Amino acid sequence: MKWLLPLLLIASCGAQPTPIRSALEIAASFQLLGAKNARATDVPKDAPIPRSFDSHAVFDIPEANGKTGQVFTCENKKNCDALVKYFEALAGLAGPWLYQSKGGRVVVQLSSQTPAEVAARYAATVQEIPY
Repeated sequence: MKWLLPLLLIASCGAQPTPIRSALEIAASFQLLGAKNARATDVPKDAPIPRSFDSHAVFDIPEANGKTGQVFTCENKKNCDALVKYFEALAGLAGPWLYQSKGGRVVVQLSSQTPAEVAARYAATVQEIPY
C-alpha cells in the first residue's frame, strides 16, 4: 500500500522523531481503503481498556456490514503494547484483526466481521506507518 504511506507521514527535522498524527487523521486516511465516516470518539470511562493511549477514533467498514474499526495512538510503543496485550487477551470477543504500526505507536483493530481480504489491506497499510 505504498500509495497510502505518503498520507500518513509527516516530515521530521534533523534527529527529532517523526511527529505522530492523531487517530482521527489516520482513520480519515483509510478512506483510500474504503473506510467511511471517520470520527474521534471518547472511550467510556468505565470501559476496562488500558488508558495508555493519547487519541482514539473509529471508522465504518462497509464490507463488514457497517461495523467499525478503531485507531489508537500512543506517546510511545510501551503504551500501545499495553493495548495490544489487552486486545489479544480478548481475541475471542474482539476478533483476529489487530495491527500495530512499524514504530509501535499506532494500534488498529477491525471488526471481526471484516472479510480477510479487506483486513489484509489494512494490515499492509498499518505496518507501513513509521511511528
